[in-house]
Amino acid sequence: MREHVKEQERKIKDLKLSLMAGSGPGDGDEDIIESNGVRLLIKNINADNPSQMREAGDRLKQRIKSGIVFVASPMKNKLTFIIMLTDDMVQRFDAGMLMKRICSKVKGRGGGKKLFAQGGVDDPSIMGKVVEILKQEVFGGTI
Repeated sequence: MREHVKEQERKIKDLKLSLMAGSGPGDGDEDIIESNGVRLLIKNINADNPSQMREAGDRLKQRIKSGIVFVASPMKNKLTFIIMLTDDMVQRFDAGMLMKRICSKVKGRGGGKKLFAQGGVDDPSIMGKVVEILKQEVFGGTI
């Protein structure tokens, strides 16, 4: 009986992650912006914790194959977000530096390494501003 319950819990977790990562019918490139050979996937999800965000980010990264993944989720009256790069983007970008520049402009906190960074702000309503800053940092004035 316990094994059956564990299996059902695993299936629920997988389905929830699939929904968050947008791998269902009708989900496609609508969250992807492409310019100058860089693909930026922006996804707002409802994750329960940062671990779920990372798992959803990993799935999204696999989906775009090359580019930058930005995942945001409101959590505990805050906005938490992550930036993930595919390996080929490390020559052009640094997720930790992108995160620091974004957070410095929205009074947030965050940091990370070249391939992965995490941050957040106390005001979940500024998601649009965070995304605009990210686009400016990634594309400059080219979009």
